[in-house]
Parts: sequence; C-alpha cells; structure tokens
Amino acid sequence: MDLRELDEPRVNGLLAVSQRVKRTGKTFPSTIAWFILLVFSMSTSTTTRRRHMVAAALSPKVAVLGGTGRLGRATVQELLKNDIPVSCLVRPSSSVPSDWPSDKVTVVRGELMDGAGKPSTAVVDVLKGCTHCVAVYGATRKTKISDFWDKLVEDTDPTHAKQINYESMKALVEACKQTNCSQILRITGKGEDPTSFFSVLINGLGSFAKGWNYEGEQVLREQSDVDYTIIRPGIMKEDYPPPPKDDEKPIEPEYLELAENGGNLPVSAVSYQQMAQLLVECILNQQSKRVTMTAMNVKGKPALPTVKERVQALHPDSRKFPKSLIDEHKMAVYKAATRVTAVMTVLLVGLIKLVFF
Repeated sequence: MDLRELDEPRVNGLLAVSQRVKRTGKTFPSTIAWFILLVFSMSTSTTTRRRHMVAAALSPKVAVLGGTGRLGRATVQELLKNDIPVSCLVRPSSSVPSDWPSDKVTVVRGELMDGAGKPSTAVVDVLKGCTHCVAVYGATRKTKISDFWDKLVEDTDPTHAKQINYESMKALVEACKQTNCSQILRITGKGEDPTSFFSVLINGLGSFAKGWNYEGEQVLREQSDVDYTIIRPGIMKEDYPPPPKDDEKPIEPEYLELAENGGNLPVSAVSYQQMAQLLVECILNQQSKRVTMTAMNVKGKPALPTVKERVQALHPDSRKFPKSLIDEHKMAVYKAATRVTAVMTVLLVGLIKLVFF
C-alpha cells in the first residue's frame, strides 16, 4: 500500500471518534457502532507499533544518518521533493550543504555512538518524532599492515568497520526503540560470498568492511520491535547510465531490478539518484518492511514498469540467512594474503638469484 493513497479525512475521523468514545463512554449506544469501533480499535491498538502506524502513514518524518555524503545528499533532496520533513545527524567536523532549507531540514550535530553499541544523546535527539531512519553511512578506514597481528584494533579503533558497520547498528536499534522510530532503512552491499573476488578485495583493503556489513544486517534481521529494509546495491556512481556519444551506438535500455531475499543479481553500476528514489519508495510503501533486497541495473524490459510497482510486489524475507559470516570473511582474506606473500617471496628470491648469482 502506498501511503500517498491513504484517505486522510477518513482516518482522522476515525481517530476523532475513538477519542470521543474513550472520553464519554456513551456517545454511541448502537451495538453496530460499538462493534465497528471495537474492530477498528483492536486493529490499531494491540501494540505500540500499531498505535503509531496511522500517524506515521499520514505524515512520515525521516532521520538521515550520513546525509552529507553523496548518497545522503541525493536522499535528502528526494525526500524534500516528496514534501517529507528531514532530520539529519551531522558530525561536528562536517559542513552542512548550502542547499538544505533550514525550515525543512533539522540538523543535529554529534556522533552516532557513545561507546561500542551504545547510542549517543545526539542520535536519540535526531530520531525524536521520526517514523523512519535512513542509514547511508559506511566505513572508509583503510587496512593497515599492523591489523593482521593486532587483533584488538577492531574493538579499539572507532573508525574500524566493526564499529561503523556493525556496532552502530546495535546503537541505532536501541535509539529507535527509545524514540518509537518504527523502521530502519540500511544500504549495504553484496557480501554473502566471502570468497568472491570483490569480497576478498574490499575486505582486504577496507578493514573487513563487507564482512562487518553483513553482521550489521543480521542485527537488524534479528529485531522484532523495529522493522528493517536492507538494500544491497551495485557500484554506486554519480550518473548512470552515461549519455551516449554522438559516434556511439544507442545504449540498450536498462532498469533497476529488485531481488527479494537478498537474491543474486549480476553486479552493475547504479546511480545515487536511483538509490535515493528507491529509498523514498520504500518509505512510502508498507511492502518494504522486513525485506532484504538486491538492487542492480539489468538490460531488457521489466515485468513491472515502475520502481514503485516493483517495491509494492516485494515480500518479507522468507529464507534463513546465515547467522554470522565474519569468520569466513576473515579466513578468505588471510588465505589470499598468504598466497600473495608466497608468490612475492618466490619472485623476490628468483630476482636475487638472477642479480647476484
């Protein structure tokens, strides 16, 4: 269901009737009226999440974490295009984009965590009054040679991928529970195959960023009080597809395909704008809840013509995801590093023999 299609006057009327009956207790003597009201009350008041569902549907407000990055800026702009108010957590050292209107974007400065897995006061403040949280940040720390023998670095360095991609998810879930924010939308990436070339390369160079991204996904999937939408995009670029040159053949049309249950799609480039539009559609459509989807551009004609329709056709995760893959990710990198070291050693010994003997 697209939240933009809800009948707001009818919902507001029902809420008003509900409040009036609770105050007087005698407004509707009719048995039929009482029965209708009872059914409506049961459908909207059984849990805390359901009590907030109607208000969230009619007036979503979104917190964006990572809003000053390229994907974050595109997401904020797309939210504003849809008249959705935005609250952004901005690090003290980051500058606020000049095109953010102060009357529509609330800026809260601070860090996300106050210690590993613990939400900061700033992240709680930015989530207050928000129905959804978009997390589009990620670890950028490069691997150091000392990391291979310093096993404590992942727990002591606040910039390590374990802290940014995994521990922060624990903090974010806790902050959402404190503020009744009902849904977290998280951008990650393909990472269920630890031995793939891209997994080994990115893990090896980026402090096991892919491995810890998957562990962060699992934190969200294990929650029952907070809904999630996990999106695994391809290689994100500023503009995609690029405009064809005059002397080139026309480019075969592509569209953004979505594979639920984290399904496998060939890795492709996707634009920041495509991801921003997908995030907004997920916010405005209930079918995105408790979904892990892969999003890649593919050639051909889509079965469903719009991204909105593809989001509305999604189903909640139904397969059992591996509980943890971090050990497999680490082992794949260590084996690759051992092989590379062995090859380099053989080449070096051969070169020494050639020069000196």
